Amino acid sequence: MPNFHFRLAPVLRLRERQRETRRLAFAAVEEQRLQLLHELQQLEARQAAYVQHLMREDGQDLTVIDLQLYGEFVQQLDRTLQSKRALLQTVEEKREEQRLALLEADKEVKSLEQLRTHLRERHQHEEATMAQQQADEVGQRRYLARQRAAEGKGDN
Repeated sequence: MPNFHFRLAPVLRLRERQRETRRLAFAAVEEQRLQLLHELQQLEARQAAYVQHLMREDGQDLTVIDLQLYGEFVQQLDRTLQSKRALLQTVEEKREEQRLALLEADKEVKSLEQLRTHLRERHQHEEATMAQQQADEVGQRRYLARQRAAEGKGDN
């Protein structure tokens, strides 16, 4: 019997490449998400540090211009934080889409690998069955040949 050949091997290779492409896309989105989280943490820390600095000053030696600048700075920082949070939400949605696509690709590859394993096992079972049948046939022929030889000697 010929060696096992999985006829869907090209499809399996295609699915594996698609899975790898999806894995890379997911990794890129995850990297972007982590970068945004880091930027948000830095901005929030900057905001907290500025508030602490202002509280330490306790209003001493602050002019109206200083307070106005502080207000503008806080507003700009708040707008930046809001835009980063909105961008993070978009990236997280994209990340979820990529994660689901990756799971689907993994499922497709796994199902083809399971099919290949099942077909390989069936092929091996068929080979073993054929080998056993051939061995049984050889044994039966030998047995018949010995019986004929014994009958031939018994007739003499």
